[in-house]
Amino acid sequence: GGGGGRGGGREGGGGGRRKTKKEIMEEIIAKSKMYKAEKRREREERDETLEQLNADFSGIQALLAAQARAPKGGEKPPKRRVDEEKLDEFDKLARDLATDMKAQATQRLKTPEELAQEARDALVDAERKRLKRMQGDFDEDEEEGGGGRGA
Repeated sequence: GGGGGRGGGREGGGGGRRKTKKEIMEEIIAKSKMYKAEKRREREERDETLEQLNADFSGIQALLAAQARAPKGGEKPPKRRVDEEKLDEFDKLARDLATDMKAQATQRLKTPEELAQEARDALVDAERKRLKRMQGDFDEDEEEGGGGRGA
């Protein structure tokens, strides 16, 4: 078979099997440094983009605030007011329809107090039945559903 000694040139170049521990460690360190540098570069780009977006947003926000203040001093056309009333009416109807759709629940959830009361009632009933069984006193209802004792 070939490649058993030091002269395995074909295997050493392509697969990287013949590297020393030192070379392997240097390669790992170099890859780690490249990865960290790439992450740092991405983070810096992201920070720059975020700063630019924040600056743009501040400018837009200032324009919107100025526009919101401007109509107070001037006159509003009456047609605009009618459109707003129609829009408000539409919004109210849309909101009502949306809440009507949500209000059609099939079964309401029980409160923790109601659940606790039901559990308490079930325990009290089970204890009462247990005490009757201990005393040998069976109800007709229990005998029918209990598996046919007696009779």
